[in-house]
Amino acid sequence: MVGFAKALVIAKKLQSLSTLKQSHGIRDVSAGNARIAELYVHVDRDGTFQSFNDVVAPLTRLCYIDNSTKNSTVSLPSASSNKLDELEISLRDILSRIPEAELLRENSSAVRHGGPIACRSVALAEA
Repeated sequence: MVGFAKALVIAKKLQSLSTLKQSHGIRDVSAGNARIAELYVHVDRDGTFQSFNDVVAPLTRLCYIDNSTKNSTVSLPSASSNKLDELEISLRDILSRIPEAELLRENSSAVRHGGPIACRSVALAEA
């Protein structure tokens, strides 16, 4: 995945691979004994993630079928990397932003206490 991100940055910015940041730009800050529901990532100020995000953030869009059954698209740019500096986010927070991802809630107390989390597969459609 990091290779794909670097390829997009190089293609968009027309720069050499050697000029890219060497760090990922994100790091795991979870407790050593954390369960999946308790995993956290810290977004650093600079790295591959930030370069990739700044290339793809303006491309975010919502595709839908309007009332007249016509395919429509609305541009919804995502946050630029400077707005994500020093952010800490959990895996639960990330998954909650994906409408198609369903966390099973039959046993919500088990999930809150680090129990199993199950998600159904998510298919991303091309626009």
